[in-house]
Amino acid sequence: MDTLPFDRNDPAVRDYFTLIRSQLAAPTGDVARLFPTGLTPHRHLIAGYALLIYVGQIGYCLLLVFVRKPETKKTVVKGVGMAVVLANFVMAGWAVAWVFQLFLASTILLGLLVLLLIYANLVLLIYHPPTSKRPLDHLFIHVPIRLFLILPLSLLFPYSLFVTLGLAWDPAHPDHYDKHQWASFGVILGVNILALLFIVIRHDVTWAVGATWICVSLWAQRPKPAPVYITTIMFTVLHPLALVLAIVWTYFTSRREGRIALPPDEDQERAHPNGENPHGPDEILTGPNNHLRFRDLSSQARSRQIADLCPTTQASILNLHRPSRPKLNVYPPPRAQVSDSMSTISLKIEFGGGLELLFNNQRSHRVSIPAHTSGSGSGTTAPNTGADKDAEQKPADLSFLIRWLRDNLLTERAELFVDEGTGSVRPGILVLVNDTDWELEGEGAYEVQEGDEVVFISTLHGG
Repeated sequence: MDTLPFDRNDPAVRDYFTLIRSQLAAPTGDVARLFPTGLTPHRHLIAGYALLIYVGQIGYCLLLVFVRKPETKKTVVKGVGMAVVLANFVMAGWAVAWVFQLFLASTILLGLLVLLLIYANLVLLIYHPPTSKRPLDHLFIHVPIRLFLILPLSLLFPYSLFVTLGLAWDPAHPDHYDKHQWASFGVILGVNILALLFIVIRHDVTWAVGATWICVSLWAQRPKPAPVYITTIMFTVLHPLALVLAIVWTYFTSRREGRIALPPDEDQERAHPNGENPHGPDEILTGPNNHLRFRDLSSQARSRQIADLCPTTQASILNLHRPSRPKLNVYPPPRAQVSDSMSTISLKIEFGGGLELLFNNQRSHRVSIPAHTSGSGSGTTAPNTGADKDAEQKPADLSFLIRWLRDNLLTERAELFVDEGTGSVRPGILVLVNDTDWELEGEGAYEVQEGDEVVFISTLHGG
C-alpha cells in the first residue's frame, strides 16, 4: 500500500473510500441492522454480489478503452450509453440517502435506478443481443448490466419500500421477526416468478445465477418468517433447475425441426377411418395418423393445405427457414457418364421430412449431372457417337434427375423414393424447384438449369 499514488491518510481520500464502501455495503450495514424486515439479506453475500457487479463494470471500462471492433463500440455507445452512466450516479446518490436514513428519497432513487437499468437491458437484448463471436461483449457488457438490474429489482427497491412504509420490526424484540411476513412472502414470490419466466423463455444463465444468489442471501440471514424461508429455498432450487430443463427441452425439440405433418383430407378420412397405413407396414416415412397423398392434390388444394399451416412450417416447406447451414457434399458425375464433348450442370439438392435418411442422412448435396441425356430411362448416361448422338440426346430434365439420384446418391430403400411404376417420385413427396411447386414448372418435363435448387420433402409421416 506504500506504493499507491495517493495518501490514504488524506481526509478527502478517506471520505472517498468511505463512499465506496457505503455504496457496496449500504443495504447490509448499520442501517439494515436498525431496520430489519423479512427482506433483509445476509450482509456478506450481498456485499459479494455488489463487488461482482463493480468488477464487471471495471471490465466494461477496460473494454471501452481498448475496444477495436466497430460492433462492440456501437454496443457500448448506443446499446448502453448514458443509461448506465446515470444509473451509477443514481446508485451513488441512493447510498448517501440510505446512510443518512432518507428512506423516501432512497426509494425514489431506487425506482429511478430500476427504470434506467430496464431500459439499458431492453436495448441490449433487442438491438445488441449477445453473440458467441464476441464473448467479451457478453462478459463485460451484458452480464454486469443484467446483474446490476437484478439487485435493485429483486431486493433493494422492495427492501427500501418496506422500511419507508414502516414494515420493519424492532431489533430490540427479535421475536417480532414474523411481523408483516405475508407482505414479504408476496414480494419474494412475485419477483421470483418473474425471474423464473425470464430464465425459461430466454435461457438466461446470468439471471439464473443472480436470482439464485439473491435467494441464498435472503434465507441465509436468520431469523426469517417460515413463508419467506421456505419460498427462498424453493426458488434457490427452481432457478437453476428451470434453466437446465429449458435448455434440454429446446435441444430435443430442435432436433425435430423441419419435420412436417399435414392433416388428411376428407376423402382419405373416409377411406381410412381407423388410421390404417395405405402404404404398408414397411413404409418408414409414414405415420399411423397421417396419410396425405400430396401429389394427388391439385395446385389450388396444395396451396390451401400449406396456407393452413403455421408460419414456421410454411417456411420449412419452402426451404426458407434454416436454423443452421448444413455441410454440403459435392458429388462429381460418375466417370462412366462423362465424355470430353459432354457438359455438366451443377445443382443443389436438399431432402427433408425424413427423406434424408435414404441419402446417408445428409440433408444438402451439391451434385453435377450431365447436361444432356439419351432418354434411356436410366440415371447413368453413356455418350453416343456419330449421327445418333444429336438425334437421341435431349436436355436433362427432372425425370432424369430423379433417376440419377436413385442410381448415384441413394443409399437404401429405393422404393421409398421412386415409384417404379411411373419412374417418378413416390406419391406424398413434395418437389420444389427454386422454391416453386414443380407442378407449376411442368413436373418431370422441366429442364433443369445451371444453379437450380431442387428440394424433396416427404409429407407422409406422423410428425
